[in-house]
Amino acid sequence: MAALVGIISDRVLSSCKSACKEDPKLRSYISVLRERMNKLMETVTGRGGKTGKPSKEDSIIKISDFLAVSSEDVVKIIKESKYDFSKNKEVKSVVDLYFENTNNTLNLFNTVEKYVAKAKTTTFNIRLAIRQFERESRDTDFGGNNKYAGTLEKLNKVKAMGDPFGDEFTTQYKAIFDEHLMLLKKSRDMQLELEKKHKNDKKSRRLGYILFAAALFSVLAIWIYLGAVSLMVAAVDPQNHTSTYSEF
Repeated sequence: MAALVGIISDRVLSSCKSACKEDPKLRSYISVLRERMNKLMETVTGRGGKTGKPSKEDSIIKISDFLAVSSEDVVKIIKESKYDFSKNKEVKSVVDLYFENTNNTLNLFNTVEKYVAKAKTTTFNIRLAIRQFERESRDTDFGGNNKYAGTLEKLNKVKAMGDPFGDEFTTQYKAIFDEHLMLLKKSRDMQLELEKKHKNDKKSRRLGYILFAAALFSVLAIWIYLGAVSLMVAAVDPQNHTSTYSEF
């Protein structure tokens, strides 16, 4: 969270908020992003339904869907704007980085099946251990210190497998998160530059705000999985008027 707060610029947030008042298309785009983020948060944290908090793999799939749809929206906006990237290399650089990061993230998420298979194996071993425990508990003729030896053996197999979404996936995921933080920083710097040198170029500034918003919401979506849910809940609480993206 500290890294994110350090990157976000009050100046960019303020100017983006002002631009939204003057630009219905920009206002509509960010409004849709906020609505999707609220739904994502409600789903991943279990706040919006009766089924409770989803599994890690389901959460990752939801985050992946959010990023994919956001990327499709950016592509659509760029095509409709017919923006000439030859006039601004900085904007092109941020666009290229945005799609590169999104592609890397979705490629990682596509490997989730491997971790899901491991999770299923772990679940199967736990069930075997429970059945073994039930059998050994009913066996009144077998006592001593080795009464639950079979149960212990199966539980040790579960322990040896570790967390299906353990260090390997988490390390890769954090690397992806860092890439998106870098994108957010670059989009912020680009927007500050546009405001300084291209104040009258409405098309470039609108695209700049859209890229900044897309980068910010991507970071927030990816951050959900990294164990900052309690902070995120406060950040998206509509009653919290100091939240990060309520400033838009």
